[in-house]
Amino acid sequence: MPPSSIRDWQQSDKPSRLPSLPPALLPLLRSRPRLPGGPALGVGHPLAQHVPDDRRQLAHDGHPGHGRAPPPLDPLEPVPQPGVPPKDPALRRAGEWLLGEEVTVPGDWAIRKPDLPPGGWAFEFENDLYPDVDDTAVVALAPRGGGLGGDAVERGLAWTAGMQSRNGGWGAFDVDNEALWLYKLPFCDFGKVTDEPSADVSAHALEALAPDSRYATEVERGLDWLLGEQEKDGSWFGRWGVNHVYGTGAALPALAACGLPSDHPAMRRAVSWLQAVQQPDGSFGEDIRSYADPSWRGRGHPTPSQTAWALLGYVAAGEAESDAATRAADWLCSEQLANGDWHEHHYTGTGFPLDFMIRYHLYRLHFPLMALGRLRERLAA
Repeated sequence: MPPSSIRDWQQSDKPSRLPSLPPALLPLLRSRPRLPGGPALGVGHPLAQHVPDDRRQLAHDGHPGHGRAPPPLDPLEPVPQPGVPPKDPALRRAGEWLLGEEVTVPGDWAIRKPDLPPGGWAFEFENDLYPDVDDTAVVALAPRGGGLGGDAVERGLAWTAGMQSRNGGWGAFDVDNEALWLYKLPFCDFGKVTDEPSADVSAHALEALAPDSRYATEVERGLDWLLGEQEKDGSWFGRWGVNHVYGTGAALPALAACGLPSDHPAMRRAVSWLQAVQQPDGSFGEDIRSYADPSWRGRGHPTPSQTAWALLGYVAAGEAESDAATRAADWLCSEQLANGDWHEHHYTGTGFPLDFMIRYHLYRLHFPLMALGRLRERLAA
């Protein structure tokens, strides 16, 4: 029989959206796989019965999937940069809501990190067993910027530091989750089934941890890993956003937070790559085909979110006053609608590269706000 910790895993009284993608799980359950010495895991198994409930939980207003929370920081963090006071009541209410969503119980990550105290935030509204490093790293910055949540922020940062993998990078949900042999199993032919460290998640972790000297060891190891992940063309891979524009736009602020000067070779190589793929009108776009075909890196229909990611990279690399940054900012301003919104119909979010792509409806708003706000701050400094 399998270990009792595995057999009893689903008996937790904490909500666990297993996983957040039940359609990918149902074919496996219908195939009735059998654990060694145990019963077949068919659709009659309690685990299978839990999946439809998860699907209903993930639905909101009749639209499956809309119940998932966007990365919680993103709508909140850029607001002080464009000029809203940190004590603004709307910001405080948002910060207080975030603090109420803190994960305070151990989850599945504790199998590999049993001595790590819980903390952090989940990607969904209710998913206490699966907080993730990406959201935790950036959510921690939001209450801290508004003078809120000192204890929650400390727990989140400590949990983020503790989730560092052996190689120095960070995955999203787990530590050292690199069992690539799983892809040889016949039912693991849909998307990602591992959670190895990625450049974008590691960059966000570094950006959050670097200002705190208590995490100098983790930051040093993480920085070495991130520098080693830079591609020959100067870009970084984007696991959770499309694609090399996203990875590069995440990595450059992390390098700056770690104290690398703007003339560092990694910075210059990344800026050169951004300049090479910037479109004549100042915008940026990258097609999802770049996950399979390197010739599509940095090429595609321009979008507000991807242009904003590149602008964030320019600002972090000391290029705020450059013609390239000005052109990117001008494009964002010219594309803004009269009501303050932007049009973005292409998929710039990534679940499983090429297998499950996402169009987050807030990306077109909060990333331009973040990028333009940071640009204004840097120019005014």
